[in-house]
This record gives sequence, C-alpha cells and structure tokens, in this order.
Amino acid sequence: SCCPPPLTTCCVPAGLHSLRYFRVVVSESSPGMPHFVAVGYVDGNPITRYDSETRRLVSQVDWMKEAVEPQYWDTLAQIEQKKQHVNLRDLDNLRHRYNQSGTAHTMQYMIGCDLLQDGSTRGHWQVAYDGRDFIAFDMDTMTFIAADAGALIS
Repeated sequence: SCCPPPLTTCCVPAGLHSLRYFRVVVSESSPGMPHFVAVGYVDGNPITRYDSETRRLVSQVDWMKEAVEPQYWDTLAQIEQKKQHVNLRDLDNLRHRYNQSGTAHTMQYMIGCDLLQDGSTRGHWQVAYDGRDFIAFDMDTMTFIAADAGALIS
C-alpha cells in the first residue's frame, strides 16, 4: 500500500505488514466534506474512521467491533476530538504564518509503522500543507526534516 500524494515516502513493499493513520483537516468545510477526517489502515485496508460531523470513531471491520467493549470506541473518539481541535488550530497557525486567508487550506497527517520481514520495525510521521510536503520526522536520524522556511520554525 502507498500513501496518497503528497505523502509519498511511505510506500510499503509487498509482504510487509503496515499500520497507517491518516488525518485530513480542511479550513472550510462544505456539505458532505467535514473539517476533519481520520482513517486507520492495516496493510492498506481501512480499519477505523472518525469525522468531525459524526464525532464518532467507527470500526470498519467486524473483527475489531467484536474484539473490544463499546466504551473503547468512545474513549478513542474523545482522543480524535482532541486531535481535531489541535489540528484545526495548527492549520489556522499555518494560514497566518504564510499570510494566507480567504481560501480553503488543508493539512494532511500520516503516522504509521511497518513490521519488516526480519522482525524489525520502521516508523513514519509526515505532514503536508496544501498538497505539498511540509515536515517529516526521520526515524533513522531522529530529526525533523522541514520542506521550507515556514516548516523550519515548526
């Protein structure tokens, strides 16, 4: 499975297991397009979904629905609601940082890990702003990589 553009550095070769969480925050929502959506994937298959319109985290697969108590979903929904609030504030900060207003802007977040065939793991953390890479964390060097001056101060 591969990340949607612009988050292009997390393609996973066949045979490996992957866990990915994607979040998208939009400055201006419209009917059917919430301000915030978070989706979890295992090996490229959706497992969870949260959006700012329903404010609920929902399992996308039966095995997860049956494996945990209903309170588990409520707790995770509260966590996503907090992320929604923080990510909307992050988006607003970037709009000010880049001196932008009046049009729709987006931020995309990708967080995940892979279980490699040799038993080791590899992690991913990337953020895109308005369809362009913004900042990423390099797990090998344990450093942030900024795509431009606006990301550098982040």
